[in-house]
Amino acid sequence: MSSSDCHQHYKKWQKRHEDEKKRGNWPTTQDGWVDRWREALNVIANEADKLREDRDIYNTYRRIVLNNPRLDKRNEFLVLVEDMYISHALIGIRKFDDRDPQSHSMYNLIAEIIIHHDQITKSWFVGQYDPELRQNAEKNYDRDWGSGPQPDKEKLRDDLCSLVISCSKIREICNKYIAHIDREQPRLGVTYSEIDKAIDVIYGLSERYYLLLFAESRSSISMPAFTNIFDIPWNHKKVG
Repeated sequence: MSSSDCHQHYKKWQKRHEDEKKRGNWPTTQDGWVDRWREALNVIANEADKLREDRDIYNTYRRIVLNNPRLDKRNEFLVLVEDMYISHALIGIRKFDDRDPQSHSMYNLIAEIIIHHDQITKSWFVGQYDPELRQNAEKNYDRDWGSGPQPDKEKLRDDLCSLVISCSKIREICNKYIAHIDREQPRLGVTYSEIDKAIDVIYGLSERYYLLLFAESRSSISMPAFTNIFDIPWNHKKVG
């Protein structure tokens, strides 16, 4: 997947977006667009949090399994859990690259902001901060989005391309081998590192756009401890 491929995908999306705008009710004011994007981003960011938390839980579980020399690592149950996590992660990642106009996806959010980027201005962004914080807010805006009055379109396109590239292989696997069984090609493999990279890109983008649209960082939620479940035998057998 190259930058030119990303551009071609975006052109197709843009055409469909224009067709959808002719058929539906769309915002006509800055407040309307911002409200639309904030609503979508709240859903997207919560999904990104859940995806990362699930990854952390699974990785903790996997470390426990791998570090226990008494376990048969190819036990059918362990293989099933591994397959379920991979399918769950791939489908979860695939949601963020969804281009269906009815979905809350990271792709749709960034692509819409590219088209209507004039609805977000530096003065609007800085104005959301308290007066004593506005100088720092302006510096942060210049660093993240360029020094122009609206976000730099190239930075927005780079974000969209980063999302597409990190999800491209996973998108193909989901379309061919999870939602369907391809008749002609063997199943494509995916590594844990490829899954982790896609999740990291998605989570980073959700934080980046949350700061842009809400002018604040999302609060990190610490995971509750869950590993004590592995300290108790599940199959309790009575003796005698």
